[in-house]
Amino acid sequence: MMLKRFAMLGFLVVFAASCSMNTAGFGGNPSGAWISDAYEGLKKLNHYRADLIRTVEMESADGIEIRSDRVTLAIWREAKAVFETIDSTDETGDRLELTAGLVDKAGYLLLGGDSGCQVYWDDQKIRVGENDPAAYLYPLKAGPAAGDETINGIAAHAFAVDSDSLGAEGVEAAGKVWIASEGGYLVKYRLELTGTKDPDGSGTAGKMALDFEVSEAGDSVPVDYPGDCRPVLTDIPATDDAQAIERLPGRLVFDSQSPMEKIQSFYSDYFSGLGWDTANALIDETETERLLNYSSAAGREAWITLRSESGTTRVQVLTNDAPPAGGAPSADSTPGSGGMELPGARVVNSLAKLLGSGGQPGALPSFALAVDEILPASSGRSITHVEAEIEGSNRHAVFTVDGKTTESYQIGEDYYEIKGGKAAPGSIMGSIAWDMWQIDLVTILSAAAMANPQAGPGITFEGRPVDVFTIEGESPGDLSAGLLPIVIGAIRGEVWIDHETGALLKADLTFEADVKQAGGADTAHGDGELRIEVSRIGKVSVALP
Repeated sequence: MMLKRFAMLGFLVVFAASCSMNTAGFGGNPSGAWISDAYEGLKKLNHYRADLIRTVEMESADGIEIRSDRVTLAIWREAKAVFETIDSTDETGDRLELTAGLVDKAGYLLLGGDSGCQVYWDDQKIRVGENDPAAYLYPLKAGPAAGDETINGIAAHAFAVDSDSLGAEGVEAAGKVWIASEGGYLVKYRLELTGTKDPDGSGTAGKMALDFEVSEAGDSVPVDYPGDCRPVLTDIPATDDAQAIERLPGRLVFDSQSPMEKIQSFYSDYFSGLGWDTANALIDETETERLLNYSSAAGREAWITLRSESGTTRVQVLTNDAPPAGGAPSADSTPGSGGMELPGARVVNSLAKLLGSGGQPGALPSFALAVDEILPASSGRSITHVEAEIEGSNRHAVFTVDGKTTESYQIGEDYYEIKGGKAAPGSIMGSIAWDMWQIDLVTILSAAAMANPQAGPGITFEGRPVDVFTIEGESPGDLSAGLLPIVIGAIRGEVWIDHETGALLKADLTFEADVKQAGGADTAHGDGELRIEVSRIGKVSVALP
């Protein structure tokens, strides 16, 4: 993902043209040398975390304006892992907090506030490493030696810097840089800049402070996942001919051209080699579906569903590391049972089949969507209403969150915002907001899935057979894993799922929840609601106004 870059003040733009970086590097005493190699030295470290805080004080017509931005980069090269975080301010003065990461092929998004972690597999939407904090530092000549210090456990030589170190005219500068005694990489950078207006009144008067610091440098350590982000399921293999692989926390899905018997034999051999119980793995089967269960002595379980259609077997592996499924499946395939798939899996997977995942559209050609969501909060409650029209990869959405309304379009890969009744080019942030909002729905539906959903008599909706599941039970603890600042307890209601595609058509759920603060302590208890309705299936078209 192309994350927002820091906006630079006008009086500082001259630096880029005024400063040319020399790659002479450091040899012995670096005083007087450009510190280019100190930046490059970071690229040789297997692991490090770097933070940059930029504080700007600028004169304006309204007085002195002070803004502060922060960017953080954490890298684990052996694990092919990188996370970057931006805490900035947009053009309207609102804060933007966004963390994006990649661990091999798993992509992560964490959008500030109380939002939870969104996980993608092998999705080009996530691109990180473009906001290396060192890239925002101005090249400097190291000044006089200023002693030796230890910064975050790293022995370093300190050097003073000033306006001459910067090599730019008309700007006052003062600060210090710290270079690692071993490795010669940049450990810390402190620079204060002051600019004044030109005699004719042009230019911008103000101050800027850049504070850069490296920590956890050097050694190989386990990946530190931010917030509630978790590793995806990688220790259970897919078959050699697997295609369309998707790995998420507690879940593996793929397509195989192998028959169900061969896939079952593959997993029985694999789990038997681990010492798991495989004697009674086959729970139930039909001509086109099988349900398998494997368990270890330590209590870990893997539920595997196999579904064969047109020569392709769809395989889904769910583990109780992050269980989304409810009770055991019914052997009866009543109109509302969903066949062999676990009832809880039918419920929790229905949203992705409606809205799509992995950059692919959902199962329905087009539809209208209405969502009303009420979540308890530490003070009062949060209310969200969404109206959307979706046609393939095109989407028109109107969000109203706690009384504030925004309207946007996605047409293919292009994004638009509605301003003054007209569509204007927007940013990918609109798509990110849409994806992050779905975390609320997934969390609540996951709680419903764990509350022992029961298949009832099927119905017909808009001429389509519908599977109906009744929800009434207790969600066992914090299934959201911190995705929401609430822990759902008792939950009840009804979920309608399209029999043919598995897409969600309706949800009418009420629940009780404890509101959590950072650290996990309860702050309040309240009631919540989720109402989802799909309509006009196959009758919606989406185009810019």
